[in-house]
Amino acid sequence: MAAATGPSFWLGNETLKVPLALFALNRQRLCERLRKNPAVQAGSVVVLQGGEETQRYCTDTGVLFRQESFFHWAFGVTEPGCYGVIDVDTGKSTLFVPRLPASHATWMGKIHSKEHFKEKYAVDDVQYADEIASVLTSQKPSVLLTLRGVNTDSGSVCREASFDGISKFKVNNTILHPEIVECRVFKTDMELEVLRYTNKISSEAHREVMKAVKVGMKEYELERAGTACALGELQGVVRAQQAGGSLHSCPTEGPCKKPSTPGLPSEIPPGFLDIPAACIWAGGQLV
Repeated sequence: MAAATGPSFWLGNETLKVPLALFALNRQRLCERLRKNPAVQAGSVVVLQGGEETQRYCTDTGVLFRQESFFHWAFGVTEPGCYGVIDVDTGKSTLFVPRLPASHATWMGKIHSKEHFKEKYAVDDVQYADEIASVLTSQKPSVLLTLRGVNTDSGSVCREASFDGISKFKVNNTILHPEIVECRVFKTDMELEVLRYTNKISSEAHREVMKAVKVGMKEYELERAGTACALGELQGVVRAQQAGGSLHSCPTEGPCKKPSTPGLPSEIPPGFLDIPAACIWAGGQLV
């Protein structure tokens, strides 16, 4: 990827700079597809809801946040509690961010302004999430296109955008999903470069695990070797497999043993590792 000249996602040092133009192009591609769809009315707007921050059961301990994939694909936003609106006719993008209480600064640090997020994510406008109904009312959209469809890998239904006052609008939740999924199938050159980078980091992490493995080691020791190489962004697990088994792993706390298994073909090792882990970058998944 050529050096990013505009705003970009970057973690410093020698890590990859991901231009925010990647997400702007995704929004543009989506609007172009929707405008070609005869079922899409003039004045339609896309409404996407980002992921929410959650706590571990009844505690106040936060669970590591990962952005909702469709929302990340369109906006590249890494913070929770946001909405995104795209005007299909014009391509104008509006990001809605949480209005945080003053106490947030005491525990979590500086509360950023709307202008900060507008510059950070290179969108056309930023408003507060609790104003989404009034902002949309002022824009007078003909219909809100919300996301509802089944993920064919997991069988789960993706989260449809919802907010106080949405019942006042005409909503269509069938058009958007097949169109945005089709956009995500075909990668842009910028997306391919990010995927090449994540594959490179994943491969380096796998090599580190293979170099570190010794009989008797714990699985968490090998996972630590992999995540250290992958900048803490290696998502997955390291599992000690039993020879001849089909995806049965040893207990996480168990050692990587080398069992003797008489009768197995000579080309099958007596014990091996399964590492279903991959690096993610820029705060979300492009695949």
